[in-house]
Formats: sequence, C-alpha cells, structure tokens
Amino acid sequence: MPQPALDVPAHGWVNLHFSLLPAWRGAAPVQHALLAGDPVTGASTFRLERGLDTGPVYGVMTEAVRPDDTSGTLLARLAGGGAGLLVTTLDGIADGSLQARPQPAEGSAWPRSSRSPTATSTGRRPPSRSTAGCGRAPLPQVPGRRSAPTA
Repeated sequence: MPQPALDVPAHGWVNLHFSLLPAWRGAAPVQHALLAGDPVTGASTFRLERGLDTGPVYGVMTEAVRPDDTSGTLLARLAGGGAGLLVTTLDGIADGSLQARPQPAEGSAWPRSSRSPTATSTGRRPPSRSTAGCGRAPLPQVPGRRSAPTA
C-alpha cells in the first residue's frame, strides 16, 4: 500500500491476520499452518505498514489445531474469535489503553510461494515432509466458488 494511503487514518490501518505474527506472513496462513503441522495457531491484529504483514501488533488470540481440522473449520473458529479481537483492539485504540508492539525479529515464516525479496523462515521449522496436512489445507468447496474453469 502506498505511504500516502497508509498516512490517511489518524491511528493507522488495522488488519486482522489469521496467524500468530510473525508466523505465516502473507497469503493463506491457515493453510500453511496446517501443512506445517502447527499444533497451535491464532489471529493477530496489527497496524499496516509498507512491509507485508510486518507492522506492530496490537493483540493476539490463540486457537489449538484439532486433529480433524480442515482449513474451513479452523478459519471459521478464527473468524469468530478474530472478530472479538478486532473489536477489542479498536476499542483499546479509541480509548488510548492499547499500544501496538513491534513484532519479534525471530519466528517469521513465509510460504515457499512468496515472492517477497525478504522471504525467510528464520526460527521456523520447514514444512513437514509428511503428507498428513495436505488433505486438510485446501478450502472446502463453497457454492458459487470455482477453483478451476468449467465448461
């Protein structure tokens, strides 16, 4: 996002990201957590800045990954808990009781498909060679959504 746009709101832009930042920055964090076999994931609220998902964090919520979770079931729980986290974050910013804290330097992870020139997986184990999470990561079919062109 261009800096002039980032500078518009008095308190900055707030984003809800479905990972425990700095883990799984970028697209599809829930799917990558499942593929990597993470036992716990969560959601983070943070202030947007020029870097991709690198801004200071306001708050987090954690969620255990269940053995039968798919990206759909886990995303549904994170959306519910994340909505509450976002409301709490906005209330705290509004009343001045909440300050964003910089993300830790260690523990960031980028999906292998990331095109970021700074894509690293410092402090994180690489995705498991096991195929255990592969069937759990794809999003469930939703009426009206197509993942491939149809004739």
